[in-house]
Amino acid sequence: MAPKAQNHLLEFYKKVEYPIHGLLYFILMIGIIYGQQIPDSIKVYGPNPIYRILAFILVLAVSKYISVFHAILLALLILLHVSFTPGLEGYENSLMTARKQKRWFDEQVLGEKPMAYENDKVITQAPNS
Repeated sequence: MAPKAQNHLLEFYKKVEYPIHGLLYFILMIGIIYGQQIPDSIKVYGPNPIYRILAFILVLAVSKYISVFHAILLALLILLHVSFTPGLEGYENSLMTARKQKRWFDEQVLGEKPMAYENDKVITQAPNS
């Protein structure tokens, strides 16, 4: 590349450097603030190890070529994205059909006829043990 063209490109970069940094700050802040509202179809990639490795490499590249503060914001955005990944929660999809032949004692006494149980087994534990 000719030295004059190099100077023009360097001048152009110097002129747009601060607006680009400002735009990146704005995008990262919006991503951090509204990270919970990212659709689950996108968040499903959070627990993937390849995604995490690529995100780590991206944070390193941003810290080396742009700025450390941008990298910290990007790391925070990625951590929030990974922490809000959808997962199986509680007793989701664990309904069992009720037994017809022998009902539980309390069902017989109270006259209940359940259609399904959420959980068949109860695990109890003494406090402080």
